[in-house]
Amino acid sequence: MNGIFLSFVSSNEIGVTRKIKSQIVALNKISKNLKVFQVIDEFFYFQNQKIGRYYKNDSILNKIYCKLSIFKFLRGISKEKYYKDIEYIYIRFFGITPFFISYLKFLKQLNIIIFLEIPTFPYEYENTSILSKVLNFIDRKYQKELKFYVDRVITFSNDKYIYGIKCLNISNGIGEDNFFFNKKKLDDNFITFISVSNCSFWHGIDRFLYSLIQYQKNSVKERIRFYIIGEGNETLKLKKIVESNNELQDIVIFYGFKSGKELNEIYNKSDIAIGSLGRFRTGINIMKSLKNREYCAKGLPMIYSEIDLDFEGKKFVYKVSHDESLIDIAKVIRWYKNLKVSSKEIREYSKRFSWDIQMKKVLDEIEELKR
Repeated sequence: MNGIFLSFVSSNEIGVTRKIKSQIVALNKISKNLKVFQVIDEFFYFQNQKIGRYYKNDSILNKIYCKLSIFKFLRGISKEKYYKDIEYIYIRFFGITPFFISYLKFLKQLNIIIFLEIPTFPYEYENTSILSKVLNFIDRKYQKELKFYVDRVITFSNDKYIYGIKCLNISNGIGEDNFFFNKKKLDDNFITFISVSNCSFWHGIDRFLYSLIQYQKNSVKERIRFYIIGEGNETLKLKKIVESNNELQDIVIFYGFKSGKELNEIYNKSDIAIGSLGRFRTGINIMKSLKNREYCAKGLPMIYSEIDLDFEGKKFVYKVSHDESLIDIAKVIRWYKNLKVSSKEIREYSKRFSWDIQMKKVLDEIEELKR
C-alpha cells in the first residue's frame, strides 16, 4: 500500500519528533512504501529533498512567518507529481485554515484516502496567546468543512466523532527503543518522584510542588526527592516556587532537557512517575497520554488525574482528583510501599502500546475504506 506521512512538527520538539519517527517506522514495516513530508531543522523535506524554508516557533514574528511558510509549502506540494500511485495520506494536525482546506480538496480530487491525527482534543485552550486566539478563531470558522474531505480522524481520546467525522480510536504508542530498558533502582533510602515533560501548565507540576510543601511540614515523613526533567513555559515559575519555599530547596532537582542514556540513568534512580495533574485546565478529562505509556515502559508506577482507559483500575496507577486540590503525599507513599506489582510486570503491560500494533489499526481501517 502506497502512502504519505505529513507532519509540520519541528525537529527541535524532541519528544514529539521521537513519536513521529516511531510512527513512520511502524507504517513503513506494514505499508512497505511510505513517503514523508516533514520538517528537519529549518527546512521542509520530501523524502531527502529540501523543498522549502521553515521558521521555528521561537518568537511571535517567527510564528507568523511559520504559518505563512506552511501556506506556501501546501501550495507547493499541491502538485500531482508528488502523489503518483499514492492511496492514502496520514496528516498530523496543525490547525485548520483556508489553505489547509484547499490542500485537502486537492487530495480528494486525486481520490486519496485522508486520515487526520488530532493528538489532543479539545485543543483550543492549550495556548492562550493573542496569536493563538486569532488562529483558533480561523480554526472554528473552517471546522465544518473538514467533514467533506477527511475520511477518518485518528484520536487518542474517547470521541466517536470529531467535527462530524468518524474517529478511529487508538492509543498513543511506544517506539521499540523504549522496550530495551532495565530498571535497577539504587537502595538509597529515598523515595524519588520523577516528572518528564515540556513543563506546560497542564502538567500540573506546580500542584505537586505545593503538595510536597504541605507534606514536608509534617513531623514524621519519608526522605523524598523530586526530579523535574525538561523545560518549557512553566519552568521559571516552578523554579520560583522552589526558591521561595525552604521545604523544597533540598529535595527538588531541575535537570533540564535530558534524553537517551542520560535520561535512562535518571529513570534508574526513580520510584514513582508523575503524569499530568492539570489537564482539567485545558478542558480535557479523557485522554491517552504518551507519557503514561513511556513511564509504563520504564517499569514505573505512576500518578495522574485524567481518565486513561488503558490504565483504569491498574494497581500500579494512583489516581488523584481532577482539580486544583492538594495531593496527599503520605497516602501516595503508603500506596507505593504496599504495591505488589513489579517493574517487570509493568514493563510487560506496556508492550500492547507498540506503534506496530497501533499503526496496524490505521492500515486495517484504510483497507476497509478501500473495499
